[in-house]
Amino acid sequence: MLGAQANKKIGVTVSKKVSKRAVDRNRINRVVKEFYRHHKTEINSAHIVITAKPKCVIAAGFGTTIEELAPSHIDSVLKQTQIESLDDLLAEIGLGNRMSFMVAQRLSDNDELSAVDAVEESNRQGSIEIRGSEGMVMSYAKCCHPIPGDPIVGHISTGRGMVIHTEDCNNIAEIIDDPEKCVSVRWDPDVKGEFSVELRVELENQRGIIATLATTITGCEANIERISTVERDARFSIVNLSLNVRNRVHLARVLKKVRLIRSVLKVTRVKSRKVRKTIKNILGANE
Repeated sequence: MLGAQANKKIGVTVSKKVSKRAVDRNRINRVVKEFYRHHKTEINSAHIVITAKPKCVIAAGFGTTIEELAPSHIDSVLKQTQIESLDDLLAEIGLGNRMSFMVAQRLSDNDELSAVDAVEESNRQGSIEIRGSEGMVMSYAKCCHPIPGDPIVGHISTGRGMVIHTEDCNNIAEIIDDPEKCVSVRWDPDVKGEFSVELRVELENQRGIIATLATTITGCEANIERISTVERDARFSIVNLSLNVRNRVHLARVLKKVRLIRSVLKVTRVKSRKVRKTIKNILGANE
């Protein structure tokens, strides 16, 4: 293992798309390698290549570079976040423990603003827009499966970046009003991509009904990721489906077509794992 530790290497690429100033690119390179040097023993034996993303130096579109920020602003943010140095703060952003937008908003605000005030001011100026192509810094909660058209909120999750939930999700009910953990977000009008959603279909058992159900859904240009059935009794069954849809309008079209199938008794959208567990408990009780 000692030989493996010694052979570990790190590569950092910082293109001019990140910053046209060489001083900014050199700083990113230095901060990353310095962090790696201090934490090398905590990282699994592997070669690592890090590519800096555009706007990692610019304050999330606020038009200010780190070098242009007043030291008092930086000291105020470090005190609010209980982080010792600016380099440690940048490392937290790189690890996904802090959202770059939130940090940039604080850095660009006045000294007198508290952390809560900074986020509230950000919300007044406009929520973060979700385009569906943010990549690894943003993910969609698997408990409520938000899709474009749903009212949503962003949860700042340590190590995962921002996780998007629906506003009525049970898992964030207790923290939704905490500006340190949640931030106002909304869907971009031109949001693209396909989003996972779960359905629960109660139907009457008939030969070929699952094939009919699948054909109907795919005919609406919705891809089925997963399908499972639970036989409630000899006459009725429950079908759990996971599909990909573009938005709520697309989902409504799918639901309308499914409800037209003669054997289908009820179709509901599943928005929480707790609901699924309740269904299983009910089925178990019936047995």
